[in-house]
Amino acid sequence: MAEEQSKKKPLMERLKHTYRMVIMNNETFEEIGSYRLTLLNVYIVLSMLVVVGSMIVLSLVVFTPLKRMIPGYGDVNLREELIALNEEVDSLGQKLQAEVSYSEALRRRLSGEVEKA
Repeated sequence: MAEEQSKKKPLMERLKHTYRMVIMNNETFEEIGSYRLTLLNVYIVLSMLVVVGSMIVLSLVVFTPLKRMIPGYGDVNLREELIALNEEVDSLGQKLQAEVSYSEALRRRLSGEVEKA
């Protein structure tokens, strides 16, 4: 009968029911601490710990190089390779521009066009 009554209590009433947690020394049975708790308090504290922990982990991933370890974000070696390839493309672009100006100047000389300074 008592079990049926506890099941019929509203959720908020069950969450606000007060419990006492006593911490005792196992050898001397001396009381070290005593705390009054409710299920609601425990739920709030655990929820806050989960939220704060999630925020810390998310901050570590977003604001540190740790994000490169996430699959699909990018390989660490790939970034270095991309930088080297970008420098090589720039170098080849400069060489191409020099070759184009050289060939244009050679064409003008061979065709007899006069360069105006």
